[in-house]
Amino acid sequence: MVKMRQADNLKGEIVMRATEFEYILTQYQSELRAHAIQLTKNSDHANDLVQETCLRALRYRKSYRADACFSAWLHTILRNTFLSQYQQNRRRQGLLLQAPEGSLVLEADREVNPSEDTSWIEHLVAQLPVGLRTALFLYIRGYAYHEIADIMGVPLGTIKNRIHRARSRLRTFTAPVQVA
Repeated sequence: MVKMRQADNLKGEIVMRATEFEYILTQYQSELRAHAIQLTKNSDHANDLVQETCLRALRYRKSYRADACFSAWLHTILRNTFLSQYQQNRRRQGLLLQAPEGSLVLEADREVNPSEDTSWIEHLVAQLPVGLRTALFLYIRGYAYHEIADIMGVPLGTIKNRIHRARSRLRTFTAPVQVA
């Protein structure tokens, strides 16, 4: 049985049995769910998105390249599935999807007191455009710039710029107001 969690451990594996693939896929579900919540801002929609992502990963497991990062591959499937569903819903309804606020999972460099109210931070991050918000979320989750670029399918310089712009916007949101 395969006992691995890190995506880099999959590099070099040429053939993977279906049971091994399913086991490894289950190891990433909480990470995928956190990313899905960040995208959808809705727990139920996030669960559906993760389920669809896992189904697509299983369906297309033979297209996984052994030299690619497994986690990046899964996040790319998740992002593409989200974008496809979003575009289908937008066309069908002619409306932008609206989700309740406050469902974004945040991590920070500092420890947060569990009793501390962080909903104001989640509200500020939710105001960022999707591209900035996604890049920042993956960066906070510990992904390297080049991995984020692979996941989002954009150049490395674009990712660095998006993360910088997201952090700058958050700083302006939280800057103290000067009263003259």
